[in-house]
Amino acid sequence: MLNLFNKIRIQIHNQNLSFIDMKEMVPVFDFYAKCLLVVAVLSRMLFAALAVMITLKTENGFLVSPFVEIPFGDYGFYLKHMSEHFASLKEPFLFFYQGDSFDAWLERPLAPGPLFPWLLNILSYPKQPLALASVYLIASALLVFGWALYYRAQEVSLWGQLALIAFPLLLWYSLVLSTELPMSIALFMFFCGALAIPRRPFGGISCALIGFILMLLIRPNSLSLFPAILTVLFLNRKVMSKWCALAVVTLTTFIFAYFVVYYAPYFLMVQKSSLVISYWGLFPQQYSEGLFPNLLPILDQIISNGALIISKLIYASGLRPSYSDVPAIFVFMRGMGGMLILPGIFYCFYRGSWLERVLLLGFLFPLLITVAQERYLLPIAPLLLLYGAIFWKDLYLSARKHFCL
Repeated sequence: MLNLFNKIRIQIHNQNLSFIDMKEMVPVFDFYAKCLLVVAVLSRMLFAALAVMITLKTENGFLVSPFVEIPFGDYGFYLKHMSEHFASLKEPFLFFYQGDSFDAWLERPLAPGPLFPWLLNILSYPKQPLALASVYLIASALLVFGWALYYRAQEVSLWGQLALIAFPLLLWYSLVLSTELPMSIALFMFFCGALAIPRRPFGGISCALIGFILMLLIRPNSLSLFPAILTVLFLNRKVMSKWCALAVVTLTTFIFAYFVVYYAPYFLMVQKSSLVISYWGLFPQQYSEGLFPNLLPILDQIISNGALIISKLIYASGLRPSYSDVPAIFVFMRGMGGMLILPGIFYCFYRGSWLERVLLLGFLFPLLITVAQERYLLPIAPLLLLYGAIFWKDLYLSARKHFCL
C-alpha cells in the first residue's frame, strides 16, 4: 500500500484531493524513509519495554504488557463472541428467512463486528497474549510509518513526523488491544485508495472498497462512512466506466444495508447507554430540555443543544475529566493531544479537502448521537493532529504579523 505514495501526484485545482500540492514524488525506500521506519518500530518496542519496567496499568488497574491479557474497554464483550466471530454474520439472513419481524430482531442478543473476535481466536490471545501483541506492535509501526510518509508528502517537517510517531494515544493502542488499531489500518487503506483512484482507478477503488468493508467488519460506527465512499465514487466517476461504477455502487449499497440490519440492536443499546453519560456533570436529557429557562424556549434549545455538541467535541478531543483515578501524567498527555485535536477538527473543515471533510463528518456523527470519547477519533487522529498543528502555526504567524506591525 505504501508504494501508492510514489504513484500519486495530487493536483489541488484539477483533482481537488488535498489543500497542498505534492510537487515531488515521495520516496518510500530511500534512506530517509528507512530511518523513519526504524524509528517507528523502535518507538513501539521501547514503549512496550517501558510499560513492563514501570508496570503501566489501565484506568481500571489492569497491567499493560505484551506478556499478559489486557481486559481493556469492551474486551469482555468481544471475548464472549470469540468462538463465533464470522459465523455471526449469517444471523440476519437466517432470522428473516425464517419469517421473523424486524422488531423481534432488535430484541436479539448483541453481536459485535466479527474481525476483532476472530483475531482473538485465531491467535489464542487469552492463552498466548504475546503473539497478537506482537502483531499489534508491528502493525502500529507500519501504520504510523505510512502516515509519516503522508506528512512528508505534505511537506511537514521532520519534527512533525517524529511527533506523530511518538503521539501518546497511538502508542497506547499499539499495546492495549482493542478495535481501534484495526479500524485505523482499515481507514488508512480507504484513504490511500481514495487518493489513488484518479491515477490508478482499479487499484484505488479496490483498496478503498476493501478498507470500507474491513471497517464494517470491525465496528458499527463505520456505517456513517457510507456517504464517504459514495462521494469518492461520484467525484471520480470520469475515470470509471458506467457499468463499473454501477456495479461498485450496487455492491457497496447491498453490503451497507446488510450491516445496518446486523448492527441495529447494537446501535439501540449504545444509544440508550449514552443517556447515562454526563458532560460536565449534566446528562444529555438535561441539555435537550434546556439549560436556560429564563430565555425564549427556542433560544434556550439552540444554545443548550449547541452546548451539548461543543461539549461532546471537547470530550472527543481528550480534553475531559477522567472517568476513574488516573495518574496525572496520563491526563496531561491526553490534554496535550487534545490541544491539537480540538482545533484540528474545526480547521479540517476550514482547510481540508472534500475527502478529509467527509471522513471527519463520518467519524463525528456517531459521537454526536451516542458517546463521545477520544479513542473513537483515533483512526483520523493523524489528520486532526496535522490540522491542529497548522492552526497553531497560522495563529502564531498571524499574531506575529499583527504585533510586528
